[in-house]
Amino acid sequence: QLRPLRTAFCAPRQRVSCESMKNKKRLRSQVVLPDNPPAVEALTIGWMLSILLLLIFDVVTYGSRSYLANVDNTNRGVQALYAMCFFAGLVSAAICVLLTVLVHRMRHDPPPKNIVRFAIFLAVLPFVMVLVNLFA
Repeated sequence: QLRPLRTAFCAPRQRVSCESMKNKKRLRSQVVLPDNPPAVEALTIGWMLSILLLLIFDVVTYGSRSYLANVDNTNRGVQALYAMCFFAGLVSAAICVLLTVLVHRMRHDPPPKNIVRFAIFLAVLPFVMVLVNLFA
């Protein structure tokens, strides 16, 4: 049995026209998430920048640490770079953890889980390095 063309692509048991299905799809595509206030957006951007800064500090810290351990232990410039980036990484890690908690609480929609996991992973690394330095 042939159905009229305008209902040919609808589900067979439903008496819904294709026009109403198009309207439902259009309404679904127009669903707008609640906007965050500008202060929360600024906090989110600051959080992302702190993650990036912490990543840079961690890479430079571990790179200079491996240089000191494997190549030249007496290089004063690299020792100073290591110490400065290590301390800055500790401070950035504390700020990053604080901002992670604030962003998670203040946003209407939570931040992506993978980014939160990455931020926590990067924030834990400097403190693990402290423990390694204490017990090594």
